[in-house]
Amino acid sequence: MEKLPENPLALRDKLYSKFGSKWLEWLPEVLDSEMFGEGKTPVLSNMMPAIRISMTTDFPWTDWHIFENVGKSFNGQVPNFGILQPLSAGECVTTYRTLQDIAPTREFSEEVIIYIANCIFQNQLVYFPHLPIIKEKLDGLIYDPDLRDKVAQSWKRLQEAKSDKDLLSYDYRDTGVQVQLANLVIVDEYIKEFNSKGT
Repeated sequence: MEKLPENPLALRDKLYSKFGSKWLEWLPEVLDSEMFGEGKTPVLSNMMPAIRISMTTDFPWTDWHIFENVGKSFNGQVPNFGILQPLSAGECVTTYRTLQDIAPTREFSEEVIIYIANCIFQNQLVYFPHLPIIKEKLDGLIYDPDLRDKVAQSWKRLQEAKSDKDLLSYDYRDTGVQVQLANLVIVDEYIKEFNSKGT
């Protein structure tokens, strides 16, 4: 049986190449049997409906709980629709960017932007250059704007200086700014790993 990609955009392209657009109208059970037969996996089985809902509705752009569950599916997890499962900072970025790739003209509701900002805040990040759209909401949540400004300046310097050096190899100290920088580097690495699943 052919191995299917675990990146939502790559899987979407595979579905289109195999079935054209008719897969968008199939029930999940039909899609599962057509793609997997007896060899389905929970991750891919959940990712396909998440892709479909993103292609046929605007719910992931307008409803925070749909954004969250689609995000869990896009990031290789099985969502539990009965409980709150906040996305990590990296998952927020990959979900946001994947949805933008699926429908670049759709706009995210304030509800979804607030949800993302809260997820980033819960990840204890005070500065988050990966998603400029949440800056105002995140700024409203943080209690230490001085730390935010220091992190922003340090992150800019780190980006300019990194050249070909792996940012994970830096020796981050246990200070507020250094911890923030290390967490931003981890988000960068998560995004790279997510993107590599599509190749």
